[in-house]
Amino acid sequence: MPHDHCDHFIPLVETDISGPATIAHETKAVTRRASGQRLRTWELENGCQCAIIGTCLTLSELRALARKLSLVFPDTLPLDYQIHGYFVKIAEGSERPSRLLNKLLDRRHGSSIRQIRHMKTPEELESYWKGAMKEGNIPGPYWAISSHPATNKQLADRMFADVHMLSHIVGASNRADIERLINLEANLEKLEKLHVKKMSRYREQLARKNRELEDVKAELSSAKNETSTLCLKSPSDADQMSSESRKRLENSLRLLKEENVFQTKQLSIMKRELENTELLIQKLQEENEALSSVFGEDQAEKGETSHVDLSGKRVLYVGGKPQALQRLRSLIENWNGEFIHHDGGIEKSLNELGSAVRKADAVVFPTDCISHSAVNKIKQTCKRMMKPYIPLRTSGTGSLAAGVTQNISSPAFFDISGI
Repeated sequence: MPHDHCDHFIPLVETDISGPATIAHETKAVTRRASGQRLRTWELENGCQCAIIGTCLTLSELRALARKLSLVFPDTLPLDYQIHGYFVKIAEGSERPSRLLNKLLDRRHGSSIRQIRHMKTPEELESYWKGAMKEGNIPGPYWAISSHPATNKQLADRMFADVHMLSHIVGASNRADIERLINLEANLEKLEKLHVKKMSRYREQLARKNRELEDVKAELSSAKNETSTLCLKSPSDADQMSSESRKRLENSLRLLKEENVFQTKQLSIMKRELENTELLIQKLQEENEALSSVFGEDQAEKGETSHVDLSGKRVLYVGGKPQALQRLRSLIENWNGEFIHHDGGIEKSLNELGSAVRKADAVVFPTDCISHSAVNKIKQTCKRMMKPYIPLRTSGTGSLAAGVTQNISSPAFFDISGI
């Protein structure tokens, strides 16, 4: 199996992982496989530890383990990179840090381990892996199969290759998200300028209508005064003048009323457009801020991640686009959460949605990529089970990031026990 890019990292703690120790680990691995026992990280082939640690554990979990071991790292490189490199090296030995790491992996992915416990052949495990890849559920199955006694080198290499290529796809997706962030900022600026222009035009039309009404009022007042004056001089002339003025005014009023009805409709349409534009600008600003917190260049250079901590809570994502699921899963897992997905009734039955909601601490769904029946099912089920749900504007990463960051501080969000 090819070695990963982490091989150049020098651990802060010297660990002898070559020579007789390696041979002893390999011998132990053969014995454990023969007896049907699962393998530990140091009994796996050297080179796969980097992919396992990088895929199966979040940065938050690795930082917590580093704190437990009282590790201290220099400021020469990003902290998360150094923590990852340390555990990759230490995982090839059987010292206390690697044993704690192994327990963390088993605890984190106990569900996947239990699901394949009954499997006896590489073919069964490969079928399970293909299903996990299709669903975008990689971390748990990857560790469970890698440590399974029935896994052979061919399957291990196949999974390593899949995970390796998936890391490139996720990297490309993240770059695409950053590009979308830049475009989002440009579009936001255009929308704000358009909003200012529409508001200015709206105010101008309103002012013009007010002036026209004032002119009609002045004309009516003038006509009344003129009629009163003529009445004092000559009643007959007054009647004739009053009749002519009345006709002229009635005609003006009729035209003005017709124009007023038309302008009122136009202003009403414009007002709705302005309200929709303001709402869209607000949503885009929120998503812009959320994406900046996730993909901001300053944080990336420092090796930092977002301040959001989901504390291991399960987030059920219903609907969405299959090609975006791994990116969304990575976002939730980087926030120390667990990502669950249901396609909203495309391939999975809507009847299974209730079971998925029961397992989750909160439910989110993109309103642009889900059926009405699925939305109704979510709302009814969440109400019955008293689970919070968040409608997202789109199926993009920004909408998920904004939805979670805005609601995580709410008292009702994740206030669920017994999960």
